[in-house]
Amino acid sequence: MERVLADGTALAHVRSSKTPKPGRRLVFEPGIEAEVTGRRDDLFVLRFDAGGLSVFEVLEGEGERADFVAAYGKALLRAYPPQAFGTVFALRRIFAVAHKRK
Repeated sequence: MERVLADGTALAHVRSSKTPKPGRRLVFEPGIEAEVTGRRDDLFVLRFDAGGLSVFEVLEGEGERADFVAAYGKALLRAYPPQAFGTVFALRRIFAVAHKRK
């Protein structure tokens, strides 16, 4: 999983013997499925169908969410290293506020 989007979809790397086409359903485990809706560069756009659960709620089982958040945090640090004046985030049509936990 590369990025979770706000509308119940996610951008993900998919490794399979055949490239999944839009409309193909991927089964992760019983009750957790995603439909391939398209591509963005090298990533696949997946729309999760998990009984109304958000993508993060789906990832909570078995520690997947913790792994995802840790990997995403490392990627953010590489992309936006901390500076003496703070960290500048490149934003495009999205407003976000970050703060340090004490």
